[in-house]
Amino acid sequence: MLTIFVYCIHSFLFLYNVLKCNYKEKGDEKMEFIMILFVFFLLMIISSTLNILFKMTERKHWVISLLLSIVLSITIVAILGVT
Repeated sequence: MLTIFVYCIHSFLFLYNVLKCNYKEKGDEKMEFIMILFVFFLLMIISSTLNILFKMTERKHWVISLLLSIVLSITIVAILGVT
């Protein structure tokens, strides 16, 4: 369990370093979309792994993981894009 937590923290620190660069120039909407997809897939991998490890494989758990990953990915890119 501690290993998963450390992995999650390491992933978010990596994301912070990658996304913290100033990407707001003309024509960079495509780059923002690519970053949102990257963060979304990373969060889906983490949440899917946790769902399987904790044996929460019902449909409602997968839907919650999907919605949470969508919301968090947009929020993370928006917050790190401003700084």
